[in-house]
Amino acid sequence: MRFIKRDAWPRLTSLAAGLLVAGCVITVEPIDTQPPTPTTITIRIVNNTNKALDPQIYVAPREVGAANIFQSQYHKTDFGLGNRGILAPRSDAVFTITCADQGLVGTQGGIYGDDLNNPIDQGRQVVLENGASMQCGDYVQFRFDAALGELITTYSVTPGGG
Repeated sequence: MRFIKRDAWPRLTSLAAGLLVAGCVITVEPIDTQPPTPTTITIRIVNNTNKALDPQIYVAPREVGAANIFQSQYHKTDFGLGNRGILAPRSDAVFTITCADQGLVGTQGGIYGDDLNNPIDQGRQVVLENGASMQCGDYVQFRFDAALGELITTYSVTPGGG
């Protein structure tokens, strides 16, 4: 299928020449075929238990180091029930972190139970680093399951968010 007839090219050339003579500036810009560079990482927290869950999520700059991420100033709580970082049974929460500011995301293991001050169990710690175990544009999921009173913490990283 053609969008411009063959005899239209000489007409376009004549039109462009006329516009230039009249003092107009014609700018031809290439079509940008590159997708924009991602600037965030999407984090999804899934509570697949029948109890309340504190996933104990921490987000920090890379310079902090994985060994130092679990400090109160890096504890992320602005998601879940009442923006307190707690998830109801069988629920999830999604948030994004910026690649420029946040290089580490992790869970201290998560705790679950009817009373989070006296939890049934705590899962395993996981720390992911931007540029190593995840990249800008990725989709990271932390999933918490329970089996026989044990909290099972798993994670997955989907490149490019797909």
